[in-house]
Formats: sequence, C-alpha cells, structure tokens
Amino acid sequence: MSSGYLVVSLLCFWGFWVVGLFLLMRFKDMKLTSRLSYLAATILLLVGTGFFFMKSGFVQKDIVMSKEEFRHELEKSFEDGIKEGAKMKSDYTTIEKEAKIGESIELDSGLAVDVKEVVDHYAESGQVVVDFTIANNTVHHQRFTGYDFSLYDGEGHKGRVTEELFYSETVAPGKKSSGQVVFQTENAGPYEVHFEKNTWSSEK
Repeated sequence: MSSGYLVVSLLCFWGFWVVGLFLLMRFKDMKLTSRLSYLAATILLLVGTGFFFMKSGFVQKDIVMSKEEFRHELEKSFEDGIKEGAKMKSDYTTIEKEAKIGESIELDSGLAVDVKEVVDHYAESGQVVVDFTIANNTVHHQRFTGYDFSLYDGEGHKGRVTEELFYSETVAPGKKSSGQVVFQTENAGPYEVHFEKNTWSSEK
C-alpha cells in the first residue's frame, strides 16, 4: 500500500474510534431513537472503513499489475524492434548482381534497371554520361534521382554527379523512365556503374 493510502486509512481508523468513544460515553443518556441512530452510524462507519481498506488493496493490486503489463509490453516491443531491424538488414544486404553495359538487371524489390550505354567524354571534359532505363514493376510509385547511381573509373575512384542533365523522376507502377546521369571523373575507364548493390561494367 502506498504512503498516501496508509495515511488516509489511519486517519479514518482513529477518527472512527474517537467519535465512537465520545458517543459511547453519552450512550446511556440517549433516547431510544438516538441509540438506534448511533448503532446505524456505527455499522455504516464499520462497513465504510472496511470497504475503503478493500478498495485500497484492489487499487494497489491493479497498479502493480499495470506496471507488470507495461514492462511486458515494453520488452515485447523491444524484441519486435530487434526482429524488424534484422529483417530490414537482411532485405538490404541482398545478393549483388553483375552485368555488362547494355544488359538489364531484375532487382529483388521489383525494379528492372538497364544501363544502356556509357558515353566516355573523359578525354575532352573529364565527364562520363550514363544512359539508363528504369522499369517500375512494383505496385507503388517510386522516386529516383541521379544520386541513386554511382560511377567508378579505371583507378577505382568514385565520380561526382553533376547538375548537368540532372535526372529526378517519379515512376508510376508498371511504367518505365529513361534518363542520363553525368559524372565528373578523375581517370579514364573502364568504368563501373552501381545502382544499390548491383554493378554494370564497361570492361570488355
């Protein structure tokens, strides 16, 4: 029982006996109707005090049960979060697929990506243009930008996506979209184009 319930209970208990002793001292001088009223009041006080103690106990029990249930739900939510995190990690680390430039790769997510051509302008401007098509075979709209692609040159350096011909589109379910991404590179090819964990190579 909490300290608040204990204080109130003690006050009710001692208050009942103080009033009871006072009335008992005057009981013999009371009239019959007053005596009956006193007895009725005494019974009501006894019943009320007993009910209060019982109610206090039940309330405390409910509070304790609620805390236990809350702890149980918290532990369950934590375990569910770990399982969901493991599932997301498993979904993310899908098997990497490789293809040559001009070939399409079917992704586990339902997308199909085709890196159709890599146009090498490194000798003139240090830029490489990637020409691609994305097929959205899912049931949801999908958003894509040029930053979804990465390009690595012949020395393994990652190219920088430029704002030139910048691609940014939302593709409807069952539809396709074609575009180009322009990369600024440090070295010549052969080049590798990456989309998520999939790779297209220009090496013959």
